[in-house]
Amino acid sequence: MVCLWSRKMSGVDGVSIATCDFCAREYDTLFGEVVSAAADARVFVEGRWQFDDDKLNTLHHLGAGTFVTSGKRVTAG
Repeated sequence: MVCLWSRKMSGVDGVSIATCDFCAREYDTLFGEVVSAAADARVFVEGRWQFDDDKLNTLHHLGAGTFVTSGKRVTAG
């Protein structure tokens, strides 16, 4: 069953993936190929993520409707 399509995003030069309600309820994993990506220059500096502003974070889907945001950087060693 194919229930995904791309749609133009408001205020962003790119597209997002949309899905039908059935697939969103039935499945929590999506496999795909990323063909392009962009990073906000306010948090991606010289090839590294820098989340100094608590209001600027990445959002990660953990499955089953659960998400987590990036937090404070911790350096080992």
